[in-house]
Formats: sequence, structure tokens, C-alpha cells
Amino acid sequence: RADRVGFMGILPAVRKHIRETYAHTPFGQSEDAARLTATFIAGPICAFASHPPDTVKTCMQGDIEQVRFKGYGQSAGVLVAESGIAALWRGMPWRLFRQCCAVFLFDKISAEVAPRLFPHAFR
Repeated sequence: RADRVGFMGILPAVRKHIRETYAHTPFGQSEDAARLTATFIAGPICAFASHPPDTVKTCMQGDIEQVRFKGYGQSAGVLVAESGIAALWRGMPWRLFRQCCAVFLFDKISAEVAPRLFPHAFR
């Protein structure tokens, strides 16, 4: 259902809101226009919120012997101490681009394929 937040994050709920509220504008004229608009609203919000924990996790995975990054809190502290709070958002432009593309495609594929795979759920 489009009004629930699930594995697709907030995108389906934002898409539904845009489709209903802005149907008379180019942003909500079609399902795909609403999907694209929702991607550029929901994508940055989700990417910005999820990036710091992912940055810390990636640093910990890269230091397999735990020489520099020993635990989650300690690793975040090292990054902030060395480069300031902005260090937690390193690589954000690439992640934002990737997230927007992926979420748009996942939502589009889900909308097209799910009714064919599970027709009973869409009656």
C-alpha cells in the first residue's frame, strides 16, 4: 500500500501525497511524474539521515584488524576528532545520486511487477 512506510522508506507515502495534492501540476500529473518528484524529495532526506552510520560502518569494515576503528562510538569519535562533524557525510554526493536512482527504479519496478506476481493482493 502506498500510504505505509516500509522497505521503500518514505518514497511511496510522498509519491501518494504528491499525486493527490498536486495532480493539477506537472509534478503530479502522472504516476511517474509523482514518482520522480517524490524521489527528489524523499531521496535526500533518507540519504542525509542514513549516511553517517553507513560512513562509520564502512570505516570499521575497512579496518579489519581494528587498529584504528575499534567500535561504533569510538570510530565516530575518531572521524569527528580528525576532520570535524562533516567527516560523517563524506561521499554524500555519490550516495545521494545512487539512492535517488535506486529508489526510483525499485519503486517503479515494484509498481509494475508486484501486481503481476501477486494479483490476489491487488484485487
